[in-house]
Amino acid sequence: MKKEINKYIREINSNIICDYKTRKKYIGDIKASVYDYIEENNVTGADEIYKHFGTPQEISKAFFENADIKKIKKRMNFTRIILIGVITVILVWAVAVTIDLIDSLGSNEGYKIESISDGYVDIINDSQGEIK
Repeated sequence: MKKEINKYIREINSNIICDYKTRKKYIGDIKASVYDYIEENNVTGADEIYKHFGTPQEISKAFFENADIKKIKKRMNFTRIILIGVITVILVWAVAVTIDLIDSLGSNEGYKIESISDGYVDIINDSQGEIK
C-alpha cells in the first residue's frame, strides 16, 4: 500500500510545475492528507485514494486553479537568478584555477646540475642549455 501511495504522490509531484518551496509544501500537505485519510478510514487499496482525492492530473489542475501564479513566477525567477549566479561563480573559479595551473606549469625553469671539474664549479641550467 505504501508503495502505491508513494507512486501516487510522485505522479502528483511530476505534474506540478512551480518553485521548489511551493511544491514541497503542497506535496507535503497532500501526503499528510492521504496518510490521515488512510488511517481514519482503514483504506486497503489505492482505488479508494483515487476516488476520494482524484487522479494526479485532477489534483494538479486544482493546484493551478487555486495558486497565486504571480507569486510562483516571482519565486521561480529569483531561484533562477541565484542558480545562474552560483554557476557563474563556479565557472570563474574554475577558469582562475586553470589559468593558475597552466601558469605554474609553464614557468618551470628546469633544473640545475652542479659539477666540480678542475677546481671550478660548473652550473648547467637545463632549460637554457648553457654553462655559467
